[in-house]
Amino acid sequence: MADAFDNILSMRIPMVSGPKLDVRRPGARKRAQEGFVKFPLSWRKRLDGARHIATIWLALFVLYKSTWEPDEPVTVSNVAMEGWGHISRESKRQGLKELETLGLVSVEQSGKQSPRVKILTCQPKLHSLSTKAA
Repeated sequence: MADAFDNILSMRIPMVSGPKLDVRRPGARKRAQEGFVKFPLSWRKRLDGARHIATIWLALFVLYKSTWEPDEPVTVSNVAMEGWGHISRESKRQGLKELETLGLVSVEQSGKQSPRVKILTCQPKLHSLSTKAA
């Protein structure tokens, strides 16, 4: 007995490439193709006391790089920092020292290797709600 699906290959609809259709609703904005940095407000308060602009750039760089691997240290090399403003070695050293002094990061440096930075405070402290007994 013949089945309706015996000749299934003949039922195939050929793929036709046409113009790209924009299926977004009218007036919708396109998302930025560049990345963004999640910036904790607790860092903003601490960075108010920063004396060097390099400290701000380094904070943004470390937060950006730690987005995908939050528990891993970030290597702050001159090559990795390309595109984050021109920061000299001395400014980088001062900025990292200042971030460490502000209690935002810990810095590990081994000889002449690039410093490795670990974020100390990124998540806001969550306060547990306590219920009072009546």
